Amino acid sequence: MESEEFRPIVLQILRNWTGQTSLQIVSLVYAVEGFCVRKGIYPHEGTFIPGREKVMPEDDRVKVRQIIWQLIFEGILVPGVSDIQPDLPFLTVTEYGKKCLQEEGTTPHDPDGYLKYVRDQAPSLDPIAEIYIAEALHAYRMGLMLSSTVMLGAASEKAFNILFDTYVSAIQDINRKSKLQGVQDRFIKPKFDAFRKDFETVKKTLPKELSENVELQLDGVFNLIRITRNDAGHPTGGKIDRGLAYSNLRIFVPYLKRIYDLIDHFSKNSA
Repeated sequence: MESEEFRPIVLQILRNWTGQTSLQIVSLVYAVEGFCVRKGIYPHEGTFIPGREKVMPEDDRVKVRQIIWQLIFEGILVPGVSDIQPDLPFLTVTEYGKKCLQEEGTTPHDPDGYLKYVRDQAPSLDPIAEIYIAEALHAYRMGLMLSSTVMLGAASEKAFNILFDTYVSAIQDINRKSKLQGVQDRFIKPKFDAFRKDFETVKKTLPKELSENVELQLDGVFNLIRITRNDAGHPTGGKIDRGLAYSNLRIFVPYLKRIYDLIDHFSKNSA
Protein backbone atom coordinates (compact mmCIF):
# COMPACT_ATOMS: atom_id res chain seq x y z
CA MET A 1 0.00 0.00 0.00
CA GLU A 2 1.02 3.60 -0.54
CA SER A 3 1.91 5.59 2.55
CA GLU A 4 -1.03 7.99 2.33
CA GLU A 5 -3.48 5.08 2.06
CA PHE A 6 -2.66 4.27 5.67
CA ARG A 7 -3.42 7.79 6.92
CA PRO A 8 -7.27 7.54 6.91
CA ILE A 9 -6.97 4.11 8.54
CA VAL A 10 -4.82 5.51 11.35
CA LEU A 11 -7.22 8.43 11.83
CA GLN A 12 -10.23 6.08 11.93
CA ILE A 13 -8.56 3.87 14.53
CA LEU A 14 -7.70 6.90 16.67
CA ARG A 15 -11.28 8.13 16.34
CA ASN A 16 -12.62 4.80 17.65
CA TRP A 17 -9.93 4.14 20.28
CA THR A 18 -11.71 2.99 23.44
CA GLY A 19 -9.00 3.89 25.90
CA GLN A 20 -9.19 0.42 27.49
CA THR A 21 -5.53 -0.09 26.63
CA SER A 22 -2.76 2.48 26.60
CA LEU A 23 -2.09 4.05 23.24
CA GLN A 24 1.40 3.15 22.08
CA ILE A 25 3.17 3.15 18.75
CA VAL A 26 3.19 -0.64 18.69
CA SER A 27 -0.50 -0.95 19.63
CA LEU A 28 -1.41 1.52 16.88
CA VAL A 29 0.63 -0.44 14.33
CA TYR A 30 -1.03 -3.67 15.47
CA ALA A 31 -4.46 -2.05 15.17
CA VAL A 32 -3.73 -0.96 11.60
CA GLU A 33 -2.48 -4.47 10.81
CA GLY A 34 -5.67 -6.02 12.22
CA PHE A 35 -7.84 -3.56 10.28
CA CYS A 36 -6.06 -4.45 7.03
CA VAL A 37 -6.47 -8.18 7.70
CA ARG A 38 -10.22 -7.76 8.30
CA LYS A 39 -10.53 -5.78 5.05
CA GLY A 40 -8.68 -8.49 3.12
CA ILE A 41 -5.73 -6.26 2.30
CA TYR A 42 -3.41 -8.82 3.87
CA PRO A 43 -4.66 -12.39 3.23
CA HIS A 44 -4.86 -14.52 6.38
CA GLU A 45 -6.58 -17.79 7.23
CA GLY A 46 -8.21 -18.32 10.59
CA THR A 47 -8.31 -15.91 13.51
CA PHE A 48 -5.66 -13.21 13.43
CA ILE A 49 -4.30 -12.13 16.81
CA PRO A 50 -2.32 -8.85 16.56
CA GLY A 51 1.03 -9.01 18.27
CA ARG A 52 1.36 -12.79 18.11
CA GLU A 53 2.03 -12.96 14.40
CA LYS A 54 2.98 -10.55 11.63
CA VAL A 55 1.32 -10.40 8.23
CA MET A 56 1.98 -6.73 7.49
CA PRO A 57 5.20 -6.31 5.47
CA GLU A 58 7.96 -4.41 7.23
CA ASP A 59 7.85 -1.65 4.61
CA ASP A 60 4.20 -1.01 5.50
CA ARG A 61 4.97 -1.00 9.21
CA VAL A 62 7.53 1.73 8.56
CA LYS A 63 4.90 3.72 6.64
CA VAL A 64 2.48 3.54 9.58
CA ARG A 65 5.18 4.66 12.02
CA GLN A 66 6.02 7.51 9.67
CA ILE A 67 2.37 8.63 9.71
CA ILE A 68 2.37 8.50 13.52
CA TRP A 69 5.35 10.86 13.55
CA GLN A 70 3.61 13.15 11.09
CA LEU A 71 0.53 13.26 13.32
CA ILE A 72 2.77 14.21 16.24
CA PHE A 73 4.23 17.04 14.17
CA GLU A 74 0.73 18.12 13.11
CA GLY A 75 -0.47 18.33 16.71
CA ILE A 76 -2.89 15.40 16.62
CA LEU A 77 -0.74 13.24 18.91
CA VAL A 78 1.79 14.01 21.62
CA PRO A 79 4.38 11.63 23.12
CA GLY A 80 3.68 10.24 26.59
CA VAL A 81 0.60 9.66 28.71
CA SER A 82 1.47 11.43 31.98
CA ASP A 83 4.22 13.17 33.92
CA ILE A 84 5.35 9.73 35.05
CA GLN A 85 5.35 8.36 31.48
CA PRO A 86 6.02 11.47 29.36
CA ASP A 87 7.86 9.84 26.50
CA LEU A 88 7.52 7.44 23.61
CA PRO A 89 6.45 4.76 22.90
CA PHE A 90 3.32 6.03 24.72
CA LEU A 91 1.00 8.45 22.90
CA THR A 92 -1.87 10.75 23.79
CA VAL A 93 -4.42 12.36 21.50
CA THR A 94 -4.26 16.14 22.05
CA GLU A 95 -7.29 18.35 22.67
CA TYR A 96 -6.87 19.69 19.15
CA GLY A 97 -6.62 16.11 17.89
CA LYS A 98 -9.85 15.15 19.68
CA LYS A 99 -11.65 18.06 18.05
CA CYS A 100 -10.43 17.07 14.58
CA LEU A 101 -11.24 13.40 15.09
CA GLN A 102 -14.72 14.09 16.43
CA GLU A 103 -15.84 16.28 13.54
CA GLU A 104 -17.77 14.68 10.73
CA GLY A 105 -16.71 14.87 7.10
CA THR A 106 -13.37 15.74 5.60
CA THR A 107 -10.32 16.81 7.54
CA PRO A 108 -7.15 18.58 6.31
CA HIS A 109 -5.18 15.89 8.13
CA ASP A 110 -6.35 13.39 5.48
CA PRO A 111 -5.31 15.37 2.36
CA ASP A 112 -6.00 12.57 -0.12
CA GLY A 113 -9.47 12.05 1.33
CA TYR A 114 -10.09 15.80 1.32
CA LEU A 115 -9.12 16.14 -2.34
CA LYS A 116 -11.18 13.09 -3.29
CA TYR A 117 -14.21 14.66 -1.60
CA VAL A 118 -13.55 17.94 -3.42
CA ARG A 119 -13.46 16.11 -6.77
CA ASP A 120 -16.68 14.28 -5.88
CA GLN A 121 -18.40 17.57 -5.11
CA ALA A 122 -16.93 19.40 -8.10
CA PRO A 123 -16.16 16.81 -10.81
CA SER A 124 -15.08 19.49 -13.32
CA LEU A 125 -12.64 21.07 -10.87
CA ASP A 126 -10.00 23.12 -12.67
CA PRO A 127 -6.54 21.49 -12.31
CA ILE A 128 -4.92 24.81 -11.39
CA ALA A 129 -7.42 25.32 -8.56
CA GLU A 130 -6.69 21.77 -7.38
CA ILE A 131 -2.96 22.50 -7.24
CA TYR A 132 -3.59 25.45 -4.92
CA ILE A 133 -5.99 23.44 -2.74
CA ALA A 134 -3.40 20.67 -2.36
CA GLU A 135 -0.75 23.26 -1.46
CA ALA A 136 -3.09 24.83 1.11
CA LEU A 137 -3.60 21.42 2.74
CA HIS A 138 0.14 20.70 2.81
CA ALA A 139 0.95 24.10 4.28
CA TYR A 140 -1.72 23.68 6.95
CA ARG A 141 -0.37 20.31 8.03
CA MET A 142 3.13 21.78 8.22
CA GLY A 143 1.90 24.56 10.51
CA LEU A 144 2.22 27.30 7.86
CA MET A 145 -1.09 29.07 8.42
CA LEU A 146 -0.24 32.19 6.41
CA SER A 147 0.80 30.11 3.42
CA SER A 148 -2.24 27.86 3.71
CA THR A 149 -4.56 30.88 3.78
CA VAL A 150 -2.95 32.50 0.74
CA MET A 151 -3.10 29.26 -1.27
CA LEU A 152 -6.77 28.70 -0.41
CA GLY A 153 -7.51 32.27 -1.47
CA ALA A 154 -5.80 31.63 -4.80
CA ALA A 155 -7.93 28.51 -5.34
CA SER A 156 -11.07 30.48 -4.52
CA GLU A 157 -10.11 33.25 -6.95
CA LYS A 158 -9.43 30.76 -9.75
CA ALA A 159 -12.81 29.08 -9.24
CA PHE A 160 -14.67 32.39 -9.16
CA ASN A 161 -12.93 33.66 -12.30
CA ILE A 162 -14.17 30.58 -14.15
CA LEU A 163 -17.70 31.22 -12.83
CA PHE A 164 -17.50 34.88 -13.87
CA ASP A 165 -16.36 34.09 -17.42
CA THR A 166 -18.97 31.34 -17.80
CA TYR A 167 -21.70 33.65 -16.53
CA VAL A 168 -20.72 36.50 -18.88
CA SER A 169 -20.71 34.11 -21.84
CA ALA A 170 -24.25 32.97 -20.91
CA ILE A 171 -25.72 36.49 -20.84
CA GLN A 172 -27.90 37.25 -23.87
CA ASP A 173 -28.65 40.90 -23.09
CA ILE A 174 -26.02 43.09 -24.81
CA ASN A 175 -26.08 45.89 -22.21
CA ARG A 176 -25.69 43.54 -19.23
CA LYS A 177 -22.95 41.59 -20.96
CA SER A 178 -21.10 44.82 -21.83
CA LYS A 179 -21.20 46.06 -18.23
CA LEU A 180 -19.66 42.86 -16.90
CA GLN A 181 -17.09 42.69 -19.67
CA GLY A 182 -16.01 46.14 -18.52
CA VAL A 183 -14.78 44.73 -15.19
CA GLN A 184 -13.51 41.41 -16.54
CA ASP A 185 -9.85 42.40 -16.18
CA ARG A 186 -10.19 44.21 -12.85
CA PHE A 187 -9.33 43.01 -9.36
CA ILE A 188 -11.36 40.21 -7.82
CA LYS A 189 -13.54 42.32 -5.45
CA PRO A 190 -14.99 44.67 -8.14
CA LYS A 191 -15.61 41.63 -10.35
CA PHE A 192 -17.42 39.81 -7.57
CA ASP A 193 -19.53 42.86 -6.71
CA ALA A 194 -20.51 43.37 -10.36
CA PHE A 195 -21.35 39.68 -10.71
CA ARG A 196 -23.51 39.64 -7.58
CA LYS A 197 -25.41 42.76 -8.65
CA ASP A 198 -26.26 41.24 -12.03
CA PHE A 199 -26.84 37.79 -10.53
CA GLU A 200 -29.75 39.20 -8.50
CA THR A 201 -31.62 39.81 -11.77
CA VAL A 202 -31.59 36.11 -12.65
CA LYS A 203 -31.58 34.49 -9.19
CA LYS A 204 -35.35 33.94 -9.13
CA THR A 205 -35.17 31.96 -12.38
CA LEU A 206 -32.68 29.43 -10.97
CA PRO A 207 -33.43 26.07 -9.37
CA LYS A 208 -33.86 26.34 -5.61
CA GLU A 209 -30.64 24.45 -4.87
CA LEU A 210 -28.66 27.10 -6.74
CA SER A 211 -30.35 30.23 -5.38
CA GLU A 212 -31.11 29.20 -1.78
CA ASN A 213 -28.82 30.67 0.90
CA VAL A 214 -26.56 32.13 -1.79
CA GLU A 215 -25.83 35.14 0.44
CA LEU A 216 -24.38 32.86 3.11
CA GLN A 217 -22.80 30.12 1.04
CA LEU A 218 -21.37 32.31 -1.71
CA ASP A 219 -21.01 35.88 -0.45
CA GLY A 220 -20.10 35.04 3.13
CA VAL A 221 -17.47 32.42 2.38
CA PHE A 222 -16.01 34.27 -0.61
CA ASN A 223 -15.47 37.41 1.47
CA LEU A 224 -14.14 35.52 4.48
CA ILE A 225 -11.55 33.71 2.38
CA ARG A 226 -10.69 36.88 0.44
CA ILE A 227 -10.23 39.00 3.58
CA THR A 228 -8.14 36.41 5.42
CA ARG A 229 -6.07 35.90 2.27
CA ASN A 230 -5.42 39.66 2.08
CA ASP A 231 -4.50 39.74 5.76
CA ALA A 232 -2.08 36.86 5.25
CA GLY A 233 -0.68 38.02 1.91
CA HIS A 234 0.32 41.55 2.92
CA PRO A 235 3.35 42.26 5.16
CA THR A 236 1.32 43.58 8.09
CA GLY A 237 2.81 41.26 10.71
CA GLY A 238 -0.62 39.79 11.40
CA LYS A 239 -1.09 36.12 12.21
CA ILE A 240 -3.68 33.59 11.12
CA ASP A 241 -4.99 31.47 13.95
CA ARG A 242 -4.93 27.72 13.29
CA GLY A 243 -8.60 27.51 14.18
CA LEU A 244 -9.48 30.06 11.51
CA ALA A 245 -7.32 28.33 8.90
CA TYR A 246 -8.95 25.00 9.82
CA SER A 247 -12.46 26.48 9.57
CA ASN A 248 -11.70 28.00 6.18
CA LEU A 249 -10.63 24.61 4.83
CA ARG A 250 -13.79 23.02 6.24
CA ILE A 251 -16.24 25.52 4.73
CA PHE A 252 -14.35 25.73 1.43
CA VAL A 253 -15.78 22.49 0.01
CA PRO A 254 -19.51 23.39 0.10
CA TYR A 255 -18.60 26.87 -1.15
CA LEU A 256 -16.63 25.37 -4.06
CA LYS A 257 -19.51 22.99 -4.83
CA ARG A 258 -21.92 25.92 -5.12
CA ILE A 259 -19.54 27.73 -7.48
CA TYR A 260 -19.14 24.68 -9.74
CA ASP A 261 -22.86 23.93 -9.68
CA LEU A 262 -23.41 27.48 -10.98
CA ILE A 263 -20.66 27.02 -13.57
CA ASP A 264 -22.35 23.85 -14.78
CA HIS A 265 -25.74 25.57 -14.93
CA PHE A 266 -24.58 28.63 -16.86
CA SER A 267 -22.50 26.56 -19.24
CA LYS A 268 -25.80 25.00 -20.40
CA ASN A 269 -28.34 27.79 -19.84
CA SER A 270 -28.58 31.50 -20.60
CA ALA A 271 -28.29 34.08 -17.85
